[in-house]
Amino acid sequence: MIKAEIKIQGQLLLGVPKEIALKVANQIVTHIALWGEKDVKDQLYPGHGYDTGMLQRSIRGRLIKNFHGEIDPSGVYYAIYAEKGNGRGFLGYHMFANTRNRIAKKDWRKVVEKNIKRFME
Repeated sequence: MIKAEIKIQGQLLLGVPKEIALKVANQIVTHIALWGEKDVKDQLYPGHGYDTGMLQRSIRGRLIKNFHGEIDPSGVYYAIYAEKGNGRGFLGYHMFANTRNRIAKKDWRKVVEKNIKRFME
């Protein structure tokens, strides 16, 4: 639906054993995906994309493979219309795009440092 890429640059994992670095990276991706899930859901409320609650309940943030996470509406076919509109006057709510932009702007260093400490203890 909406693609986002987060790059963490620097030497935060320099000298960390490879298996621990992989666990740390995946934990960070999972954290970001779950944060994004909550952010998308918070944008849906009565009068703004929330009618029965099915769309809100279907949104899941998760790790899908090493270094890759997603925030997905889990098979709700009308999610694309809620996101982008219907081309007939309704412009959409852009909740996934808004979340992508918030993820890109947020400083994730504390999450990275916290996860490194947790796995190094």
